[in-house]
Amino acid sequence: MRHAVAPAQRWRENEALFRRELEEGRRWQAWAAGELSLHLGMRVEMPDYEFREHIRDSGRFTTNDCDLTIRGTAVGDVVLEVKSRPVYFGDALGYPYPTALIDTVDGWETKRIEPRAVLLVSRTARRILVVPTATKPRWQVAERRDGVRGTWDRVYEIDRRLLQSFAWLVNKLRP
Repeated sequence: MRHAVAPAQRWRENEALFRRELEEGRRWQAWAAGELSLHLGMRVEMPDYEFREHIRDSGRFTTNDCDLTIRGTAVGDVVLEVKSRPVYFGDALGYPYPTALIDTVDGWETKRIEPRAVLLVSRTARRILVVPTATKPRWQVAERRDGVRGTWDRVYEIDRRLLQSFAWLVNKLRP
């Protein structure tokens, strides 16, 4: 049975849930920034925390969203997206599903600056796997239910065999 895709906007209207998810994501974003800084020896920038005042402002936040920026890497300035989940994995082969969720299609396509990679953070294992944006031609579109938000949405996902390690990313970025 196919489910109607609920607009992502609906969950955002639940202010308490939206704020809690935003703050939890921000916490793991800061953790990933610390890991990158530690392993690269470079400063990793995070945007100032800002919470929308009105639901009508949500599009502006998505369009200008930029989780992490690293300046002066081996490949120039790099923007990274961070997605943290309470999913346990140690490496790509240990990823518990055949595919890894990258982002909602709408959320990704709205970004003004396309990130160089997506960091998938395991909140339980404190590990990072990487989805290089160069793999985008191999991303698949699927309809998935978000258990936390209770919504259905179109998402990008990738075969777990295409995930890269955190060490791989560090080696690519180190000057």
